Amino acid sequence: MKDVPKLYSKEFLVYNVHSLLHLSNDARIHGPLDEFSAFKYENNMQNIKKTLRAKYKPFEQVVNRICELDTLEYSNLPICRRFIKITIGNNSFILKCGSVVVLTEIISGGKYRCKKFCKLASFFSYPCNSIYVDIKLVCKLSDTEIVINTNEIAAKCWLLPYESKYVSIPLSNW
Repeated sequence: MKDVPKLYSKEFLVYNVHSLLHLSNDARIHGPLDEFSAFKYENNMQNIKKTLRAKYKPFEQVVNRICELDTLEYSNLPICRRFIKITIGNNSFILKCGSVVVLTEIISGGKYRCKKFCKLASFFSYPCNSIYVDIKLVCKLSDTEIVINTNEIAAKCWLLPYESKYVSIPLSNW
């Protein structure tokens, strides 16, 4: 136990030890470590760091570099259409009308089948109402599907579980 500060540094000691306490339980739930570990992405971290040109807004810079690379590879497609996928965690969008939807099927010709969240509410009110920045508390995904066009999408978003609902957080505007 005396070597723990040497191995994990004093700054992150509590966090790292706490994470290690949960590791065996996480392995029981999620399977082997390489099934749910982020280490496989660390090999690519050096390439990501090389795309940064300044210390200011690193996330925005990485997204811009990826878009630049995509534009070279897929110059015949509009940028936003390249990021529309059905995979979980990659399939939620905020529409220009303010609705939050989950993509269920890519039809064709810029048309998509989606399910819309029926209930939207503010997630926080300070320093401003979260709806003003498109952060919403959503729940009750509709059973019926709607068809939308690419030009109806305002932004891609994350859906983060929160209690029995989700928090919708915009990632980028089209």
